[in-house]
Amino acid sequence: MINKRYLRPLICGLIVIIIGSVLATNFHIYSSIVHFDKVLHVSGGLVAAWFFGVIWGSKLSGFSNFEKFLILISLAALIGWVWELMEFIVSASWLAEFPTLHRYIYGGNLIDTIGDLPADIFGASLFALFYISRD
Repeated sequence: MINKRYLRPLICGLIVIIIGSVLATNFHIYSSIVHFDKVLHVSGGLVAAWFFGVIWGSKLSGFSNFEKFLILISLAALIGWVWELMEFIVSASWLAEFPTLHRYIYGGNLIDTIGDLPADIFGASLFALFYISRD
């Protein structure tokens, strides 16, 4: 059974993924709202940092605020990097032949990735600043 304190960031994370992958694709939100993808990446970075802050809250207490900040953004950036790698692999491999997979996880291009990773880091930074301000 999952620890109840992890549920809130997990549920928020799943909502972000569902909005981004399913609703935005089916209702053509990506094409109608120019930077909607970046809003989702900011949200995803925030939720990823929140999740790691909840999981490792007690372990982070021995670090300085600056170190906590760097740890939370680094972990969220790692999640963002893995997501972008997954998009690239799906877009540039035989997996692109699966229309359902390709529809919901399409990587765009290098320019998209260059914008997505800083958006992930920005979202993580927002949470990390909130996290360290509580101390």
